[in-house]
Amino acid sequence: VGMNGSNQTSSAAKSKPRLIFTSSMAAVRGNGQTPLSGEGTSYTHQDWNNKSELGLNWGQSYQWGKAQSERRAWDLSKELDVDLTSICPSFVFGPSDTL
Repeated sequence: VGMNGSNQTSSAAKSKPRLIFTSSMAAVRGNGQTPLSGEGTSYTHQDWNNKSELGLNWGQSYQWGKAQSERRAWDLSKELDVDLTSICPSFVFGPSDTL
């Protein structure tokens, strides 16, 4: 029972749901927004886009939406007790349509 109980406990501890959320640098920074660190070179988990406005233009609306959707993901992860990791690529590319 001791060994089996340890194995079951270890397995149960590893079974907490985990979500990987693909966000965007648009959620991290708006146009002209500098990092909170003040160094001007690196953004961290503490940086959020707080400059973009919904409805101003398509770019601003896109950035605003990305920030809002990531904030909502973080809120839900806490509410549902789900581990969340957010990745924020600055550019995503793949094969062109001509391939």
